[in-house]
Amino acid sequence: MSIWTLNKKLAQKDDIETLLDIKAESFNKDFHKNTSLGGDRDYLLRSIENDKSTVYLYLLGNQTIGYSVTEMNSSSAEIDIIGVRERYQGKGYGSRILKECLKDLGDCEKVKIVVDPKNTQAIFTYLKNGFVIKGYVAEYYGINQDRVIMFRQLSSGD
Repeated sequence: MSIWTLNKKLAQKDDIETLLDIKAESFNKDFHKNTSLGGDRDYLLRSIENDKSTVYLYLLGNQTIGYSVTEMNSSSAEIDIIGVRERYQGKGYGSRILKECLKDLGDCEKVKIVVDPKNTQAIFTYLKNGFVIKGYVAEYYGINQDRVIMFRQLSSGD
């Protein structure tokens, strides 16, 4: 099976444990130790149930290697999370999932991503895929939760 043969599946409530496992494994670095997003389980369940949000699991063969959470708002969208299991990081899967997200958001004019400034690997991936840094917000999610704000304009065919 090729490195780029990823399948995706719309996440359901019964996928919550898999999502939580991937989240814990994906974001176990220092820059995510203080992040709770109001409780990961509640956040993910709300995202699965929200009509404006889409949660996908990404599979390589029968292995679930990552997930994404996106949210659509009229002509814009936000990619809330792209998580890749640690053993699959640095192999192009994050970029592939990002491209799938952008393809799914094709009707939007622009896409926003909010990133921890210490997550340089993610920032580099987003820059490489056409995102630009538009700002920095101190304490975006609370104390010691600074974030870099990035955007990408979409055109037809993205």
